[in-house]
Amino acid sequence: MEKILDQLQPILQMKTNKLFINTNLFIISTRRLYYMKLKERLQDYKRVLTVARKPTKEEFRRSSKVSILGIIFIGAIGFIIFIGFKLTGI
Repeated sequence: MEKILDQLQPILQMKTNKLFINTNLFIISTRRLYYMKLKERLQDYKRVLTVARKPTKEEFRRSSKVSILGIIFIGAIGFIIFIGFKLTGI
């Protein structure tokens, strides 16, 4: 497997519009590219988690208040629309 991956390395680094003729090489290179993208994504997640911290009580209260107000606002709009439909008979 390593031998095949070593042979694929120059192909993966090339930027051409040519299609792979051998289907097995294409499948292996596609898997390798997917693995590389997955590895980069996991590194990004790790970076975010190292920077993240637990919010203070004040930050938590503020974000909770904003969330509750947003839910109440959206619910009020839905209720007004509901009442409007009931009153017009639609």
